[in-house]
Amino acid sequence: MSKLKSIILPDSITQTGRHEIVSDKYKSVDTSKIIETLTQRGFSLHSAKQSNIRKQTNSGFQKHMVWMKYDVMKTKEGIPSIVIMNSHNRSSSLKLHVGYIRWACANQLVGGEDISSESIRHSIGWEEKTNIFLDSYLAKVEHMNRQHDRMRNQYMSDAMIRDLAYQAGKIRYNSIDILDSNELALVTRSEDIGNDLYTVFNRIQESLLKGSFKRRIPTLDDDGLLTYSPWQKASKITSTDEILRINKAIRDLALKYS
Repeated sequence: MSKLKSIILPDSITQTGRHEIVSDKYKSVDTSKIIETLTQRGFSLHSAKQSNIRKQTNSGFQKHMVWMKYDVMKTKEGIPSIVIMNSHNRSSSLKLHVGYIRWACANQLVGGEDISSESIRHSIGWEEKTNIFLDSYLAKVEHMNRQHDRMRNQYMSDAMIRDLAYQAGKIRYNSIDILDSNELALVTRSEDIGNDLYTVFNRIQESLLKGSFKRRIPTLDDDGLLTYSPWQKASKITSTDEILRINKAIRDLALKYS
């Protein structure tokens, strides 16, 4: 695994032991083995992160996310990837998702519901299922590229952009939260100038995940009446589950405009 030497992986990803809560019958699938399998098929490590923990006993075993990029298909626009989700404390099965990394903003995109992912139980059959997923990977990437082309060819009026941003905001927050939808679609770099759906989608996706906007938080006062806080900066999404959920949902939403 020489390609991985330049990146320090979190303990939960290099974990090979068994958590104390699982029995001897539990067949843990080590994430390091998945990385090795993907490396042999032409992928290389792009980034990795692990979830925060509440119980110290979960340290080194918690849920984590690894982005592997497919160097063979690298372009000036970006590079296809695979997102690995796994844990070593029985909190998550092994999950593989088709992704895409856009160079311009380092956006890490994930395929929507029509681009199938793979959920693999921790068992002795993980390697076969992983290879089956990899065998169909190119077809999934081609499907994703066709979606990107369709989005690039869709012009978005100002009204359509506002509507997309408003609907995207509701994916992260409930309907009574207040946020400025216009902020979600603001242009912050020259590469993101444009009113095509693909460019607008990337701006909104980045803003929503990184918290690049302000919001007002609803609360109930002593009389039970709904009030709102002053405007405050939104937080960055750090939960691995939320990163995937919001990523998939925003993509599915944007495709409805194409």
